[in-house]
Amino acid sequence: MPRYQVIGTGIHTGRQRKRIFEAKNEEELHALLKKDQTTAETVEELPPLPPSENQLQYANSLGINIPEGVSFDELSDLISFKQMHDKKASERHRGFAEYFGIETTKYTGKKLIYERIFNTLLSEGRDQELAAWFVFRVYRNLVKGADDAMIEGPQSSKIQHIADLLKDDIRVMNSIRRYDSRYSHWFGTWTDPDGFSHEGGSKGTVAFKAAREQLQYLIKEEDAIKKHVAQRLKASTQKTEIDKNKKIEEQDVVIGLIFIVILFIIMKIFT
Repeated sequence: MPRYQVIGTGIHTGRQRKRIFEAKNEEELHALLKKDQTTAETVEELPPLPPSENQLQYANSLGINIPEGVSFDELSDLISFKQMHDKKASERHRGFAEYFGIETTKYTGKKLIYERIFNTLLSEGRDQELAAWFVFRVYRNLVKGADDAMIEGPQSSKIQHIADLLKDDIRVMNSIRRYDSRYSHWFGTWTDPDGFSHEGGSKGTVAFKAAREQLQYLIKEEDAIKKHVAQRLKASTQKTEIDKNKKIEEQDVVIGLIFIVILFIIMKIFT
């Protein structure tokens, strides 16, 4: 996270002070200054913290190839990536983190992003977001992680609507909070491409059942839309094939007529 050195004065004391703040952007920095009751005179963004000696030693012991110029946060993510047997995060995964205001580095893995999101949303005052994230993860489970799923993220108005219904249910929210962050983004048992079996979060909780009940109508609606689109596509393909065959037949007729005309002319010449 960006670090800023601020030289200023205390609003009430009038004394000069020098402080270092961590903030995602200038807007968050101004909020921190207001909370600290500091009037800024100069603001300087500091370079990222370098790795600690302990970090470097531990990374080397794990066999991590340490990039040149790596920062403290980046190396921390590299270590987590190795320990968690993580997968590379896509721009879509980073988009989820950005949506919830969560910092990532270029070395943050997919699993770590999901864990950070869940752990961050457990904070007080973020029930709507926590419910939306959980409902979205249940949705992804129900559609079996399909690439062509119609809902792309927790920001969907349909996901937000369901989250709004669930966030005031104390039993549901307490059930969500009881999930281990490591198993809060996928549920039940599944087998990876290498044939290894994995166990995710429980499908038998109050939270999962409540989210599934609300999502089942949405899933049916999506299935109906996909079926309709597939039928239209099939009908369009069949029509294209019929038109193609008809065109070939018409071309054959024209070629046949031309051949007859040419044959007639030849017969006239030699008779």
